[in-house]
Amino acid sequence: MIAQVSVTLSLIMGGFMPPVTPASEGSFLVQNRPIKEGPAIRPPVDAKCPQWWHLAVEQGWSRNLLPKLDKIMYRESRCILDVINKKDPNKGSYGLMQVNGFWVDYLSSRGILKRLKDLHDPSINLRSALAIYNYANAKYKNGWGPWKM
Repeated sequence: MIAQVSVTLSLIMGGFMPPVTPASEGSFLVQNRPIKEGPAIRPPVDAKCPQWWHLAVEQGWSRNLLPKLDKIMYRESRCILDVINKKDPNKGSYGLMQVNGFWVDYLSSRGILKRLKDLHDPSINLRSALAIYNYANAKYKNGWGPWKM
């Protein structure tokens, strides 16, 4: 099944701002789609979070993005699912990819999550991170930008 995410262009203070309404400032389509079954996922021996690679692919992450996803996941959460950084603005950052509370309305409007605490579910956290990655990639040509990469 293909989940279609309509993204709108906006930028606030040099950061990545999710759109407020789908019709504002023009919009275009980004698709979050699970990858078809392929060969087994074999993380390299130096992977920091290999236990999450298979789930990341199930949630739609492309295999070629996994090495960078791994590095960011390790940097952000040390691969620990229930990490919360309450010092971050907008109610903090949550889970494997440290998705900031700032994105909750955007992600909720797209049916990815219902409430902030849903980000503790690894599937939802990885799917949320993919939606943020796709938004930033479509808008700024740098999907890793929200993680300062």
